[in-house]
Amino acid sequence: MILIKDFYERLRSKEKPAKLAVAVMRKLLLMAASVLKQQQPWQETAPATGKT
Repeated sequence: MILIKDFYERLRSKEKPAKLAVAVMRKLLLMAASVLKQQQPWQETAPATGKT
């Protein structure tokens, strides 16, 4: 899963190891909940480009 790997690497680069495991697990949980709710396989989409 490229999405999770990119998310993990982004958090590691910010040097926040204490929050890293919780953040990645939360992301996976939200993805799983979405799959169950929509009853369709997960489809990874490209991240939004542009800064807010």
